[in-house]
Amino acid sequence: MTTPETLKQLQMRIREATGADRELDHAILETLLPRERNDLFFYGTRFTDHPMGVGFCIALFERMLPGRRWTRTASGRFRVWGDDDLHDAEPRANDALTFLDVICAALIAEEEAKEKADVD
Repeated sequence: MTTPETLKQLQMRIREATGADRELDHAILETLLPRERNDLFFYGTRFTDHPMGVGFCIALFERMLPGRRWTRTASGRFRVWGDDDLHDAEPRANDALTFLDVICAALIAEEEAKEKADVD
């Protein structure tokens, strides 16, 4: 089960990355898509690689955050939004890492909202 804490740990690793990182790619797959780790599309995916990883990040975004939209600004920031929320990320070492950062931010907010709703 993915919790806000595990997502925050993953997001910290993404923010600290300086480029493509196979161990981080594996952590992303295990954290966000544990059931798909044997899916041929995602198996061996290099999420953190630039520029190839951006395509995988788009597929990950569509799988994890259906109904949301994204854009890349001229300043290199990535933004993700839905009907009532907006998340953006400062540029990281490459576009793939920046996109992964904002995906994590949106997922963290989503999981925290679920936890709050369970308490209420």
